[in-house]
Amino acid sequence: MASRTVRFISGADQMVICPYDHHHVIHSRNLGKHIRKCRKNYTGPELAVCAFSAVHIMPPQELLAHQASCPYAKYDVYAAAPE
Repeated sequence: MASRTVRFISGADQMVICPYDHHHVIHSRNLGKHIRKCRKNYTGPELAVCAFSAVHIMPPQELLAHQASCPYAKYDVYAAAPE
């Protein structure tokens, strides 16, 4: 069975594989729009969405480990920092 996470197949700013359907290969700049459409038709196992990036989608059991190392997590710290 294919992994249900977003996978880059040709560089971080190029083509990615959809977490909802591994047959879908999308340019990374179109991923957000594609995911919104594809999620509506998805009938597979439940997937979790990262709190720091809506395009980081994975099985629920992988979410905590992902969020501990998510590259976007550091930006959330600055938003919550007191002034």
